Amino acid sequence: MAFNFVTENLVLKKKRRRGVRKTNRSTFESFMDDALKRYEFVARTNESHYDTSTVLCQVAELWHHYKASCHAAEIVTVLQMAVQGVAESFVLADRAAYLQEHAVSSVDIVQVMDDHVSPRCLALVARK
Repeated sequence: MAFNFVTENLVLKKKRRRGVRKTNRSTFESFMDDALKRYEFVARTNESHYDTSTVLCQVAELWHHYKASCHAAEIVTVLQMAVQGVAESFVLADRAAYLQEHAVSSVDIVQVMDDHVSPRCLALVARK
């Protein structure tokens, strides 16, 4: 049976500022080992700590079961990156048109930061 935070009534708490270091991510097992050293599982009710080795075994079991379908996540991520900028611009243009239709005299779309930082770099400025 898979591990479930809700039925176990657990929360994940960071031990350190960075959740996972950028080093030694060559295998999923090394990534999980590093992550579990930097987080702890704590019961919500009595703040007692949960054994991370149990969690590691259960997560490893889930990883081995689902790792063959990880390519689908890559495809979805690439699709999101390709469409996100266009979708953000479309939503802003639609909102600007709505404001103009409802008697807002001046509507501008301005870039507020570098688009390499975030595709949500545009803001809608309306003046009545």
